[in-house]
Amino acid sequence: MLTSKELKRFKKLHQKKHRILEQLFIAEGVKVVEEFIVEGFKPINVFADHTYEGKVSTSVYRVGSKQMEQLSAFKKSPGLLAVFEMPIKKKLNFNGWTVALDSINDPGNLGTIIRTCDWFGIDQILCSSDTVDCYNPKVVQASMGSLARVNCYYGDLGLELKSSGQVVYAADVKGEYYHEVEWPVSGILLMGSESHGISPSLKNTIHRFVHIPKSQNSRAESLNVGVSASILLSALQK
Repeated sequence: MLTSKELKRFKKLHQKKHRILEQLFIAEGVKVVEEFIVEGFKPINVFADHTYEGKVSTSVYRVGSKQMEQLSAFKKSPGLLAVFEMPIKKKLNFNGWTVALDSINDPGNLGTIIRTCDWFGIDQILCSSDTVDCYNPKVVQASMGSLARVNCYYGDLGLELKSSGQVVYAADVKGEYYHEVEWPVSGILLMGSESHGISPSLKNTIHRFVHIPKSQNSRAESLNVGVSASILLSALQK
């Protein structure tokens, strides 16, 4: 069994400040854990309870169901959990496409966007400082291991966009229809928050606005930001 001191230490990793302090994060589930290991992330511990019967390419420490429930960030633990060291961040490289995120608060949306970027071969996301932490356990889970290949950078979004030297495209209801845009080979796609859209302070960094038209029969008010990003990333890949 884990000691109470060890259990307390790892449970604290559910909180952003402790993840930053220790430079550690938690990943759960066989596929997610294995993806990080394959991509060279270093697990400092891998825990499994009695429900886990599979194999991962590292040694596993068995714990009781109660301790696993305490370690897990979810109501029902998948039975396998690993604590990884955070990687050393690579330098931002604005060759090719970059996704920029302004105040994305929902962990599921960020995880979906990370996974979509991985699918379309985009390996970096630039996030405003108030966007949800990419190492939040729910983001890690929603990304389904894609976080192992997509680098997320946090900072002054306006400053980074201005200094990037790239054309910035942003989703907006008043923009051009996305399927009529001639997308270049590189640029930045900026997505705004789920509830407020793009911050007014970023408007002067945007060169072109694009819009996803809805069906004439649609009564929906808006699209989920993760879905919108997927549609636009699919379009620019063409």
